[in-house]
Amino acid sequence: MAAPPPPPYDAAEESEEAVGTQSGGNSAFLDLVGKGLSGRAGALQVLAKVEPNTKVLFLFANNLGSIGAEYLFEGLDRIRASHAGDPEPFGIRVVGLGVNNLRDAGLFEALGYAVNDPLLNTLNVDENSIELADADGFVELLNASNISSIRLSQNPLRTDSVITLFQGISSKVSSLELAGCHLQPACVPSIVSYFESHRSSRLKFLTISDNALGREGRAAILEAIERTNFTLEMLWVEENIEDPRPPFYGFGLVDAEEEARVERERAANLEAEHAAKRAVERIRSRNRELAVRTRMAAARVIAPARIVLHAVGAREGVTDHADSIHKSGSFPLLDLPREILLDIIRHCSRDAAALSQAQWLRIVAHAKERDTIKLLANKMRELSNEAHEALQRRELAGDMDSDDSNHYDEDPILETLFFWREQVGCVTWERDVPSSACDLGARLAKMT
Repeated sequence: MAAPPPPPYDAAEESEEAVGTQSGGNSAFLDLVGKGLSGRAGALQVLAKVEPNTKVLFLFANNLGSIGAEYLFEGLDRIRASHAGDPEPFGIRVVGLGVNNLRDAGLFEALGYAVNDPLLNTLNVDENSIELADADGFVELLNASNISSIRLSQNPLRTDSVITLFQGISSKVSSLELAGCHLQPACVPSIVSYFESHRSSRLKFLTISDNALGREGRAAILEAIERTNFTLEMLWVEENIEDPRPPFYGFGLVDAEEEARVERERAANLEAEHAAKRAVERIRSRNRELAVRTRMAAARVIAPARIVLHAVGAREGVTDHADSIHKSGSFPLLDLPREILLDIIRHCSRDAAALSQAQWLRIVAHAKERDTIKLLANKMRELSNEAHEALQRRELAGDMDSDDSNHYDEDPILETLFFWREQVGCVTWERDVPSSACDLGARLAKMT
């Protein structure tokens, strides 16, 4: 029997809570989950509610389908073009289209829009009917966009398409969810190769649970991750082993040899599940520790780097400093060769090994630019003002603890520090890309 059609959309039933956040009426968050939106008409109803400051579209559990997706993203493109001259350009950051009867065409509409909207970084198309028949086209559009988080769980993806995905996905992806996507053992070599490449260097979240990778396949993937990946914070790999019992096992007499085989397989599978959990915990624990080391080292080294690099720059062209140093008897630190001077600065982090060569180069480049100090000062001022305004709103609303007024400025400091570490790419541990010492020295000397 065919499923009944979704109930017709009734604008009168739309509550004020459907558009806005918990703070009340903020149209940056457009929530139309489970509103019976269907096809072209549903897409037009969504577009009618989109405002210039809308950043998040939650459209889960509707029936837009690929036709509705086509109208939706064409409409968003027109809205974006109409605001091209605005001080703050129009753009959507997050699109949630899970459970919307989408096929490949609908996904390609979303990716085509993402290529033109640089703000879009998160796309959720869970629980649809996507197969990725044109995997090459999918990878090309995904890599051309700024999407860093994509959720494809519970879609019947083709095995050859998954292989192509892992062979071509770029390093900008930080979150990839492929639970329940029929991943087979044939996908394992491409997944292992992905983790052995630099393309996985920014991946923080991975879900490949509820698939059919097999006992050996999952173990090979975990071994590759533990050996080569230092950025994953969350990892789900459970439910990847098929039940060894054949269909209708236990309905009738069971051969003793077959029963023994099944029990051996079940015991091996149980041990494999425990081993996988232990491996995941080791990976997460190690990566957390390495990330903390990297963040702390970067935070410690930036001030000495600024002081010394700016002092070196200020002394350039001065000819009498050598005589004054000789008379004072002080150590001529700033007269050391640049490579040695920078190595000394790097060790001011108290954990020089926590920074890759690439991270250190980025810190040096950041430290020597005076404009970056103004950028961070402006960011701190902006965040402090926002925190102070939030505190005032809470005071007016009577929603405050007794100690709140003493700590309103702590979050802006931490957020500014996190903002800076993101700017220079020092949030997670990085593997060193092989590079000769001479080449590194030359690059550092050129930067300073």
